[in-house]
Amino acid sequence: MRAFNLSWRQYEDSGPGIDHVDVRLIVLLRDLNDYTGKNLMVHCLYDEDRAPDNLHRQGLAADGHIENMGLLDQYVCISRFPFKGIGLYTAWNHAGFHVDLRNQKIGARWACRKQGEYVAMNADFLQYALAAETNGAVKGGKV
Repeated sequence: MRAFNLSWRQYEDSGPGIDHVDVRLIVLLRDLNDYTGKNLMVHCLYDEDRAPDNLHRQGLAADGHIENMGLLDQYVCISRFPFKGIGLYTAWNHAGFHVDLRNQKIGARWACRKQGEYVAMNADFLQYALAAETNGAVKGGKV
């Protein structure tokens, strides 16, 4: 599946594979979109081309970004909702997030600074992201 950028409203109406997405995830994304009052852009939701155990393939994960909102502000908004997995991605065309409804008691949190470089979402990463946003290193949505 190729990447796409659809607003949540467009995706909910006619996005690819919407009928394969868990209704709990749809409700949470709709609520997140309404909560922020900004345009939530969907990069990937359902993806049948991934491995059977992949959460996108199972309709339990979404990738996206919130327009006109810094990455840390996106995280603060997202963390108000009961997503079990939250990842922040600084190397995408628009710095954004992965959220999912994985089946585990304690949620997972991680960050990805560049392709293939995953780090813990801890004070070091949050300071890095804050410094990048504060210093204007965010260009075209990238940190």
